[in-house]
Amino acid sequence: MTHFYSCELHVVLTLTLLYPVICQQICHAVKSQGYVPVRDPEGRIGPYAYKGNQWVSYDDVSDIRRKVRALQVVSFL
Repeated sequence: MTHFYSCELHVVLTLTLLYPVICQQICHAVKSQGYVPVRDPEGRIGPYAYKGNQWVSYDDVSDIRRKVRALQVVSFL
C-alpha cells in the first residue's frame, strides 16, 4: 500500500507543478489558435474549447470559484 500511496503522491505533486504551464497552453490555444470556447449556460459543467475534432476541458476563474463554494458548503474548507 505504501508504494501506491507514494506513486499517487508523486502524480499529485507533478500535476500541481505542471498546472500553471498547462493552463497557459490552454489559454494560448483558446485565444490565438482558433479554439472555440463553450460554456454551459446553466453552469452544470465547466468550460471546454474545441477546434475541429480536438477539444479540451478546463477550469476558468468562475468555475474554480464555484468549486470552492461547493467545497465550503460541505465543510471541506
